[in-house]
Amino acid sequence: MSQQEENKTNSPKPFPNDNPHVWKSLKPYMNEYTKVGYIIFHVYYENDAGEKIPIENAQIVIAKEIYDSYFFSKCVRTNHLGITNPIVLPTLCTDASDVRKGNQSCVYSAIIKAPNMKRQDIHDIPVFDGVTSTKSIQMIQKK
Repeated sequence: MSQQEENKTNSPKPFPNDNPHVWKSLKPYMNEYTKVGYIIFHVYYENDAGEKIPIENAQIVIAKEIYDSYFFSKCVRTNHLGITNPIVLPTLCTDASDVRKGNQSCVYSAIIKAPNMKRQDIHDIPVFDGVTSTKSIQMIQKK
């Protein structure tokens, strides 16, 4: 068996194929959410002098419940400047008026963790089609 064939047989199956029920449940979501927006996180803390100090390697888990306790989620980390690459997220919303109408298909939640910092939980982060938003997160040091 060639190395390429061996890699194919040993590689994990894509998530939806592992459970046909899950795939059937998620397929409408995947077909419906055809628009994408982008979020960049900037994670920092303020020192005693009031300077914003970037937090490298902060972990951000951004998630959205999409169906029957199944979640769409992504986990990313910040770079040495405390910034993530743009995170691509599915959305149905084109602008802020969708959020004002109570459209929950536009919003995500995030959990931000970093060593020696208190965990931050952020809710109702809007995501709009074709728009790149920056979300600044000030972390608080554990005492």
